[in-house]
Amino acid sequence: MLDRFALKARLNQEVARMRRHGGFLSVAAVGFAGAASTPDAHERIEQVAEVLNDGLRIHDIVGWRGWATIVVVMPDTDMGQATQGAERLLGLAAGKGRLAGGELAAGVATGYGEIEGGAQALLDAAEHALSEAEPGRIRPSDLLKGQPKVLVVDDDWTLALFLAESVSDLGWEGNPCTDPRDALERVREASYSALFVDLLMPGRNGIEILRESLAHHPNRPCVLMSGMDAQNERVMEALALGPVMFIKKPVSKKDLDTALRMLRTRLPGLGASE
Repeated sequence: MLDRFALKARLNQEVARMRRHGGFLSVAAVGFAGAASTPDAHERIEQVAEVLNDGLRIHDIVGWRGWATIVVVMPDTDMGQATQGAERLLGLAAGKGRLAGGELAAGVATGYGEIEGGAQALLDAAEHALSEAEPGRIRPSDLLKGQPKVLVVDDDWTLALFLAESVSDLGWEGNPCTDPRDALERVREASYSALFVDLLMPGRNGIEILRESLAHHPNRPCVLMSGMDAQNERVMEALALGPVMFIKKPVSKKDLDTALRMLRTRLPGLGASE
């Protein structure tokens, strides 16, 4: 059982690993719902900690966050898996009579790739979810859900919004952008896991945006869109830059589905069948 300082150090290591390689990282904050201020809360949560240790996966990390809060760090675990894990742990505690497991609750937060605010943001999100959880229940965070962020760049707002919503239907976070100058700034951010980029836009060439993205994040996949044919010189130039796929405008449902499948295979922690 790590103390709060050792726990934070280990969580920072996991966040750094996720930043380098992508994928999911979940944190569950476990405590007594509405009973953290009772005199015997720390003694009771220590008993819970002993029980939870027996139910952890080999790669899970457990430590103290406060005097009556336990944090379980679950590497390579998405929100659904983390919620199931927290339910199992609460079930173990509930089976130990005098631990009053029914009073326990948990808040779960999940990050994907780069997390703005890092380890502290994950801890805060999990604790915030715990503060709103009912006894015996698991509450997923509304702040950090572990959604890969996808930037959609097209000067046609209707299309940008449609593509962003299509991405969001997968449970990811689609962000539409119609200003190429804004896009040049945003692709430098590490929080975006993938891009959709229009090749030709007023005042900017989509290849500029693509080059800027790959200069900062060489492995970030991109879907390039254009009314030109795939054999066009500009399209072929873009395809040679890195992990780039081309779909022709107007975008058909079939081509969009193919592009989304490609992104699933390229993004760490996601499978083609998801």
